[in-house]
Amino acid sequence: MITVIGNIGSGKTTLTPIIAKRLKAKTVMADNLFQTVDPFRELYLKDLKRWALANELWLTLERVILVKKYLRTHKDKKLVVDSGLLMSWAYTHGHYLSGIITKDEWQLYRRLFDRVAIGLFTSSVVVALECSVETLMKRIKKRGRQFELEYYNPVYLRCIDKGLAKLKEKLKRKGIRVVSINEEAAMMNGKGEVEVNLANYLK
Repeated sequence: MITVIGNIGSGKTTLTPIIAKRLKAKTVMADNLFQTVDPFRELYLKDLKRWALANELWLTLERVILVKKYLRTHKDKKLVVDSGLLMSWAYTHGHYLSGIITKDEWQLYRRLFDRVAIGLFTSSVVVALECSVETLMKRIKKRGRQFELEYYNPVYLRCIDKGLAKLKEKLKRKGIRVVSINEEAAMMNGKGEVEVNLANYLK
């Protein structure tokens, strides 16, 4: 299983199908849960501090179920996952750093994640996309999603970056391979497609 992680607007959804096509793998768009069936989404957007932990716990549980399902039904095939489960950890850590959830809530989430989720990635490769906050803000403004424009500011994006840094440290301690791709390595062409020499990164 290859999981693509990165900050909001870093190119995860663009890169995931490109990797899958190159490797003849199954694509899993786990991040779509937030946009579709999340029952806490509207509550969360209206009152972040009240609903952030419930929202992230729901997303984490659903993503665990999704990953387990695909690992079970495609056990002999490669999977490329659009962020999903690992980003739940990074987003929740970002909530903690920005004061949206408390220290006790973060410790509860972290303990639960280690119990139910981290073991799914022991034989995985994680591709981490790295972009400057300036680039992320330009992309967020360009795609024009109202809730992103309202809630995702440079301060919050930097909190997520800190969460991603902690996440990568955690994965490496667990012996999970992390491949980082920065803006120079992932060059955008006129059509907005990410051109990456995957053979060098994932061989």
